Amino acid sequence: MANFKELHLDQSTQEWLEVRKQHITATEVAHIMSGHDSIYSVVQAKRGVGPQKDISNCPPVKEGKLKEPKIRGLIEQKFPQLLADDELFLPQPCCESMDEPYFMASLDGYSKKADLIVEIKNVFSRYDKNWDELLQKGLKAPIPKKYGYYYQVQWQLMVTKAKAAMIVFHHSNDATEVSTENIRIFPIKPNLKVQEELKKIALKVKEIMLNNLPVEPEQGDKVQVTEQTLPPEVSQLIDAYRNTENTYKELSANLDVLKKERQKVVNRLGQLLLTDNQTSVYTDDWMITRSMRKGTVNWDGMIRDGVITEEILEKYRSCGNASTRLTLKDVR
Repeated sequence: MANFKELHLDQSTQEWLEVRKQHITATEVAHIMSGHDSIYSVVQAKRGVGPQKDISNCPPVKEGKLKEPKIRGLIEQKFPQLLADDELFLPQPCCESMDEPYFMASLDGYSKKADLIVEIKNVFSRYDKNWDELLQKGLKAPIPKKYGYYYQVQWQLMVTKAKAAMIVFHHSNDATEVSTENIRIFPIKPNLKVQEELKKIALKVKEIMLNNLPVEPEQGDKVQVTEQTLPPEVSQLIDAYRNTENTYKELSANLDVLKKERQKVVNRLGQLLLTDNQTSVYTDDWMITRSMRKGTVNWDGMIRDGVITEEILEKYRSCGNASTRLTLKDVR
């Protein structure tokens, strides 16, 4: 049977967000395990260092929050045996591990009667491709794999000591309504080996946070620095770039105007001189020519229709070249 301490919190509230900062959560551990995030990025976010990502207004997130209660309602209708005799709805507890209080999990649903965790994932209404991949590959599809959904549920099982879990995927092309047909459920049993790996990651984060230890960035991490820690030459170079950027933007604006004016002249000459058969006209001083450019290849459409796969494309991709780019947040 499940054995956890319930934290009496309403999910998505400010209080809940503050409590999460004092714990390591299922999403955080899953993202580290899957490679979507690093220990460095998770720790920095907990410390409030650097720009904090607010995804609450992203359309997929907003749609998921809207549909989650409706999807949970579908599950309650399809599986009434999950509800205890005194329950009308599945509870959504915030759980703290009895073995390690630093470990936390917020559940989309929990059946006390069946000792079963319910995790709900809505596939965004515009992402038919993601839904098709899920139907074909299950939890090994790109999106579940990227965000570590399996690891997220294993963490929940470890924290709660529940007997099993079911991860419920839903997709509907309607942005507000759910589909009773487009439900896919994956049952998940505890995997002690995976849970041990998750535990090691979480304990490392705990040690860093509680002891205020430094943490090294990993490849791909964004690193925030302060002016005081940088060589003086850096500020000089930034200023030089800023001045050049201002001049570049001024000249580019004028250049764009000239390009448009030039194209108007060319288009008018084409109307006067060029026909379907007469595509090139010239004198001793100038020449005007019309040519057809090839359209771009709809790679996404080819992949969707099964003409070519991402794996095949990668086989023919040449080695990339490293490039360095400086982006100024404000141009004085």
